[in-house]
Amino acid sequence: MRIGIVTQPLSANYGCLLQNYALQRVLREMGHDPVTLDYLPVTSFRQYMKSLFRRVFLRAPYRPLFPKRQPQFEAFVREHIATVPTGHRYKKSLLEKYNIDVLLVGSDQVWRRSFNPRTLPDMFLAFAGSFTGPRIAYAASFGIDSWDADEKTRAKCRSLVKKFQSISVREPSGISICREELGVEAILAPDPTRLLTKADYLSLCQSVPVATEPYIAAYILDVNLNAERQLDQMAIDTGFPIRRCTGGKGASLTVEQWLALFRDAEEVVTDSFHGAFFAGLFGKKSIIIENERRGRERFETLKTSATEEEIGRQGRAILEQALSMSKNS
Repeated sequence: MRIGIVTQPLSANYGCLLQNYALQRVLREMGHDPVTLDYLPVTSFRQYMKSLFRRVFLRAPYRPLFPKRQPQFEAFVREHIATVPTGHRYKKSLLEKYNIDVLLVGSDQVWRRSFNPRTLPDMFLAFAGSFTGPRIAYAASFGIDSWDADEKTRAKCRSLVKKFQSISVREPSGISICREELGVEAILAPDPTRLLTKADYLSLCQSVPVATEPYIAAYILDVNLNAERQLDQMAIDTGFPIRRCTGGKGASLTVEQWLALFRDAEEVVTDSFHGAFFAGLFGKKSIIIENERRGRERFETLKTSATEEEIGRQGRAILEQALSMSKNS
């Protein structure tokens, strides 16, 4: 089946890129033909004018109206992720043009309104209109323990989600939100990054030379004075240098270099869900800063006694069952 994937924009977000990479790889191994609807959001007019003002009067970095992916992320998408050129908005016409049989939403915080302020209904496939093929949510995430959508948006999404044949969410709190806010049942499924193995990721970053000197990796997405104090103390206690990395506009590493940052570190400090996952996968001692703004709920699924191999098998089984149900519907 040709599966169209709807997820967060494939921009300067290492975790988002890797979860989509993993999902596509597993779907191909199952014999399917996945493609991601490559949506790149337009900067709002207000943000654009604010950026223009800052550029003219403060010589601040400029935020273009039609943003493009940074070169290192564009290279990763071109090499590893099959896409269809959705452009700056989702369109139903693309589903017929690219022969999409199934629509699959997930993962990352696709159902969190603050992360999709203008496109949340489309994350529930509003753009698909009368599309008659199966609709699946795999490990869709709200990211927080209570839904942040306004009532008008909730009502629209309640109607849209009833069209899904299978729904799984990434956090336990998502099951409650689906039941209480959307009126549907959902099951728990692991983030797509967990469908692959440590060996898979080591293979992906094998071209990056192994570090010859010990260091502490700091992958911090938001400024955090507590994290900075901990890093300073760790540097004093261990004598190791700090290698820092962030996402968004400040991102400088390739995806492969980012993976190698965790692979070679002695210790890791991070406030990122995917940063915490890869630190654990590579067996690194780590300090996890539970970033409340980005959602503490994301970290709960990492606190388990199950092995990553068991979690991966469970996730593949959920995905296979959802696709089997869709095929027979």
